[in-house]
Amino acid sequence: MIQVLIFTLQTCAPCAVYKESIKDEYFGDDVEVRLYDMTDPIGEVVDLSVKYNVRGAPTTVVLDNNGQVYYIGTMIKDADKLRKTIDEARNR
Repeated sequence: MIQVLIFTLQTCAPCAVYKESIKDEYFGDDVEVRLYDMTDPIGEVVDLSVKYNVRGAPTTVVLDNNGQVYYIGTMIKDADKLRKTIDEARNR
């Protein structure tokens, strides 16, 4: 399963646009998308943001079918770019 972790902030305008662009998107049965709000980081949000060295928002982490990091970065900000990255991770 491809896992997509998206780290955002409530006060981040690009984060709001990104979340809106993906909210009704279907990326496939083999894709799990999880959103994490870092505004009040506690528990799993802190653990994951440290694990993946998240330093800004929005940050997207894409894990391939083996759970290996395929992509970490802040350049994905819409559904089309996310879909392309997911497809690349599938074909890795």
